[in-house]
Amino acid sequence: MTELLSSPVHKEHLGQLSAGGVNSNRLAADAMSRNETEPTGERGVLNSTARVAACDGQIGQAAYSASKGGVVGMTQPIARDRAGSKNSTVASCGTK
Repeated sequence: MTELLSSPVHKEHLGQLSAGGVNSNRLAADAMSRNETEPTGERGVLNSTARVAACDGQIGQAAYSASKGGVVGMTQPIARDRAGSKNSTVASCGTK
């Protein structure tokens, strides 16, 4: 297991998958920062999807599951950093 998680392939996949979520939020937030403020005080909404893998990853999907957990984990800090924008993440994690 340690070999799998420290492999260059795992690190590359995790990096690519995480970068996509961060970059899409960064670019959208930058564009929204130029919007006029609505009467509600908002400039836009960021919506992300994390999928069930954020909570219940499958065999062989450690990097994918970790990247989706990262999307969930960055939701609140981005909302705090981007005052004037709403931010939400949908993760279809059921209860057992």
